Amino acid sequence: MLYTGLDIHKKAIYGTMMDKEGRIIDQREFANCKEELEAFLCGKPTKIVIEACGFWMDTYDKLKELGYDVVLAHPGKVEAIASAKMKTDKIDSEILAHLLRSNLIPEAWAPDKHVREKRDLVRFRSYLIRNRSRYKSKIKFVLLKKGLNYPQSIWKGRWREAIEQLDPKIAAYFRIIDKIEEEVKAVDKQILELNKNNKEIELLKTIYGISDYAAITIMAEIGNIKRFPTSKKLKSYSGLVPSVYQSGDKCRMGHITRQGSRWLRWILVQCCHVAVRQKDSKLAKYYARLCKKKNKKVAIVATACKMLEIIYAMLRDNKPYVSL
Repeated sequence: MLYTGLDIHKKAIYGTMMDKEGRIIDQREFANCKEELEAFLCGKPTKIVIEACGFWMDTYDKLKELGYDVVLAHPGKVEAIASAKMKTDKIDSEILAHLLRSNLIPEAWAPDKHVREKRDLVRFRSYLIRNRSRYKSKIKFVLLKKGLNYPQSIWKGRWREAIEQLDPKIAAYFRIIDKIEEEVKAVDKQILELNKNNKEIELLKTIYGISDYAAITIMAEIGNIKRFPTSKKLKSYSGLVPSVYQSGDKCRMGHITRQGSRWLRWILVQCCHVAVRQKDSKLAKYYARLCKKKNKKVAIVATACKMLEIIYAMLRDNKPYVSL
């Protein structure tokens, strides 16, 4: 068995192939395309490792299609294990190959194409919503510069028609918002079609504060709940757990790690802002207790972590949420 480390870039890949003793069999740079990849690997019996960079998916899929055993490495943890003073593509690919043959690769989860498609859609929807909010803020800012107060209903009807006449920039912003809303509706249809009759999403919606799209986003980020042996592993993946600093007899808890899925972390916090409004629910009571000791921002993040713990139990046991 051979071991191959691939350092992937947009236009090129640097590959290092070695045997189980660490002797280099082949090492070179080649174009990032299927033909060049096949020529480098040459059908040899090799295990391959690539880092989870921003564009790993295409190379990963090509290698899987060619029938290779591919390991996806966590880039941050690889750096922690084997950092080097000199960093080049050649050194990076060598390090990956050495870690692979020594069975020291810190693996990252590689979701299948179906899960990736869901993720891309819900993330794209979030991107559109954020841009819509940005342009609404620009309209409000133009109105404030003119010294005008505005009602909450400026986005529709006669109010919109009136303020569009005040400044050409406002009319342009409204046209952009209209176009974004058209795209949001189109993406919504695709998302709902992909997640039709999904029992896990229906389970999540039994928690007050989790809407259709929030549930879809959560499931797209989690994937299969069985890949997490405990709720602690899931919470760690979300980055909502506190960092720990320990030296000798001293142990100090710091801010949340923020490592893992930022999208999962973001949607849980948004859901908790809604969930705590149901005053007699478990989550609202938990939040209220924390607010007596900590500030509201810390309390809402801790409540999001608690919500994720509940979600884990629901998905594991296939049971709906009981609020009271």
